[in-house]
Amino acid sequence: MIILSGYRILSKISESTYSTVYRAIRESDQKPVVLKLINKPYSSDLPLAQCKKAYELVCILNAMNVKGVVRVYEIRQYLGSYVAVLEDFGGQSLRTGLLRQKPSVEKFLPIAINLSDILAQLHSARVVHRNINPGNIVFNPETRELKLIDFSLAISLDDSESQSKELQSQKGDLLYISPEMTGKMKWPVDHRTDFYSLGVTFYEMLSGGTPFPLTDPMGLIHCHLARAPVPLRSEEHTSELQSRQSI
Repeated sequence: MIILSGYRILSKISESTYSTVYRAIRESDQKPVVLKLINKPYSSDLPLAQCKKAYELVCILNAMNVKGVVRVYEIRQYLGSYVAVLEDFGGQSLRTGLLRQKPSVEKFLPIAINLSDILAQLHSARVVHRNINPGNIVFNPETRELKLIDFSLAISLDDSESQSKELQSQKGDLLYISPEMTGKMKWPVDHRTDFYSLGVTFYEMLSGGTPFPLTDPMGLIHCHLARAPVPLRSEEHTSELQSRQSI
């Protein structure tokens, strides 16, 4: 459990290899917030200056009233890494919540439509998220509200500096990465990369597994570049996923 000045930690929401997320209270006004701590091995890949730039981009999107973008209150350094302080609207990531239940098609469709609409509005604002995955989509099952988090890899298509080669070389979660984000293709990275990653997320919501359930980074990149996912047919799909996971 972390100790962060000005915040009272309530509980740990989730933990992954990349980050640890907590619920907390901001002591100055007793406002509920979410703290997202980037785990130290990954903090060197995302310098604080870049995180602050992402924070400024989110503030612009909030001012534009772009639907489905989480509010970020501040970015703070913490023991060689950093913590993002986010709004708490009572949700949890799809990875820790809805995916564990494997939603029915009836429950899936409204969420899929909402997420597609959120991305359409984001892209209309000339911003590409570049790291869409279930861990970066937060859902409140009571209000049905959905929001995107973690804009640390996001780029503005109107900002040539944010599209530098250094930033283009950074990758999100390899299970959901688009072919153009692998750095192995000469295609430009634009709004289509988000829809590819969203498609992988939809696949996982409906099937319970990702299209390429591998752990080897190069193997994953090869699959995104050269292989087609197993069609979503229950028996064939389940059998193929099990065989791949046993490799």
